[in-house]
Amino acid sequence: MVKSAKAATRVLASLIRFCEERLQLVVNRAKSRAAPLKACEFLGYRLNNRAKSAWTEKARHRFKERVRAITSRNRGHRVKDVIDELRHYVRCWLV
Repeated sequence: MVKSAKAATRVLASLIRFCEERLQLVVNRAKSRAAPLKACEFLGYRLNNRAKSAWTEKARHRFKERVRAITSRNRGHRVKDVIDELRHYVRCWLV
């Protein structure tokens, strides 16, 4: 968290240098960037205006599609099995 874009690029350069020289890690420069916090997404999450984690639109769409697939009426499963599968899927997503 820095105040200006110039400071962000300077900090990014020093972090890349530290990771590559001291930690011997390879940094993917195509994926690494200095950007506003609202523009950053990681593993299907982003931070909203109040600094709370929220799903990205792509993750939300995948979640809804999977729920629709689980609760489809023409799958031929018992209601109890559908509820158990849905409960497991939702619980894994929300944890």
